[in-house]
Amino acid sequence: MPNIAVLLIALLFLIIKRLRKFKLRLIFLLFIIVSSFFLANNSFVKSKIESNILINLNYKQVSNFFKNSLNNNTLNISGRAAINNCSLILIKEHPFFGYGIGSVSNKLLECYKENNYLNEYNNKLNSHNNFTHIYLSSGIIAFLSILYFFFYFFKFSIKNKDYLYLSFLAIVLVNMLFETILYRSHGILFFSIFSPLLYVNSQKS
Repeated sequence: MPNIAVLLIALLFLIIKRLRKFKLRLIFLLFIIVSSFFLANNSFVKSKIESNILINLNYKQVSNFFKNSLNNNTLNISGRAAINNCSLILIKEHPFFGYGIGSVSNKLLECYKENNYLNEYNNKLNSHNNFTHIYLSSGIIAFLSILYFFFYFFKFSIKNKDYLYLSFLAIVLVNMLFETILYRSHGILFFSIFSPLLYVNSQKS
């Protein structure tokens, strides 16, 4: 789902860039806005969005999560809201140095158990967010470093007008918000091969 969204945004951006006349760009943008409005109100599209696992939380769960995330109250939530709540609790306890790379999973399981998040505990779910996982494992310095890394390369790709590299970075970034892709061998392999190649290619161009 996030990959499709990023690819669509990149495609729309490229189309707008190709339209040289301002009026054509304006007409195209208005078409996208009107189309989005009708799609958002389509019953079939609504059912697909609501059934998506990434956002399958009712308004009460989301409200409870934000209201209680600053304390350690047990919340009647599940899924990603429960995972995020435990991640915030653990970050508050060790905000500077984290828990170590090999200890994050165990700490999350302890939090799930303490807060009665049985589904997350039984399925041994990880943080499902690469940024919070980095923070939990290595602390604030590593977290700020990865943010700076993306800031630098986003700025680099925009400056060089390399929209292929920019799209690649956007896809990786969006995936990192929903999965710990850089803690898995295929994710590390994918990023370590294509990122340097695209960066070198951007430098040459």
